[in-house]
Amino acid sequence: MYPILKNGLLLILLSIHLATYAEVTLDGTLGPALDLKGPKFVIEANLGQQVGNNLFHSFQRFNLNNQEMTIFNGPNTINHLISRVTGGEASHIDGTLKSTMPNADILSIRPASSLGQMRA
Repeated sequence: MYPILKNGLLLILLSIHLATYAEVTLDGTLGPALDLKGPKFVIEANLGQQVGNNLFHSFQRFNLNNQEMTIFNGPNTINHLISRVTGGEASHIDGTLKSTMPNADILSIRPASSLGQMRA
C-alpha cells in the first residue's frame, strides 16, 4: 500500500474512533433526551430528576476521552448524585468528572462496563 494512502486511512480510522468515543447522551427517562456538546459537558440539575437530597441522571451513552470534562451542577442540598448508563454498550471515562455540589457523593451505575474502564 502506498505510504500516503496508508497514513490517510489510519488518520480516518483514528478520527472515526475518537468521534464515537467522546459522547454524552441523555436517554430521556428522567429529563429531556439530548446529545450534550463537549469537550466541556455541563450537566444541569434540570436535565435529571431530584428526589429529596438525591439527584438522578440517566444516560444512553457516557464516554469521555482524556481531553474532556463533565461538570454536574445542582443545589448545595444534594447529598447523592446518582447516574446510570442504559445504552447497553461499555462506557469509557478517561476524562475529568466534577461536581459543584459540595456535599454530594457520586455513584455511577454502568452495567455494561467494568471497574477498570473508569479513570476519572
